[in-house]
Amino acid sequence: MARFISLEEAKQLKLDKRYCTKYVLSRDVIRQLIDFILENFKIVRNQNGGILFSYHSIYFDTSDYKMNKDHIEKKMHRQKIRVREYESGDKFLEIKDKNNHLTTKKRTQINSYDIHDNTNWVSKNLLYDTKDLTKKLDVFYYRITLISNNNLIRMTLDLNLRYFNYSNNKIYYFDDTIIEIKRESTEKTFIDEKLESIDILPQHFS
Repeated sequence: MARFISLEEAKQLKLDKRYCTKYVLSRDVIRQLIDFILENFKIVRNQNGGILFSYHSIYFDTSDYKMNKDHIEKKMHRQKIRVREYESGDKFLEIKDKNNHLTTKKRTQINSYDIHDNTNWVSKNLLYDTKDLTKKLDVFYYRITLISNNNLIRMTLDLNLRYFNYSNNKIYYFDDTIIEIKRESTEKTFIDEKLESIDILPQHFS
């Protein structure tokens, strides 16, 4: 039986510094895991009482895609920068910093999608050339957020993902579900072990 918690309750598990693991699951695998998930997690309700949160993110990079290259080359210290609009309509300029597998997120609330309106904040927090940043991807999806019963793990399920690529002006659709497991420890969680037991292995993508 599904159990629910409010968004305010879920915010108590901040995890601004965290270790993350991502998986890609088909709809069939999700169906197999439903009972296990409902037994071990609480579902976060949005402000309207539903469970789907809409997300819109614009990702930026340098003209030579330095951030993406650093990710592909698996540099120990790398970043990505985006503007994200949340379900509430609030917009934040966010920088995710990954250093030796530890992910830290910094953000500041903004009014527009133009990051150049916040040059000082970006320059202070970004490793890359701020003058060279342009839009690369426009991403839309719905998210279900779950909190483990012991309140130590946040798990998100991203659905119906579509994105616009500014380099070729094309829209792409992604049918599978992206699961991300976020926790304070480097150790595997019980959900990681469950996924690996059915031959679902972590995926390394940004």
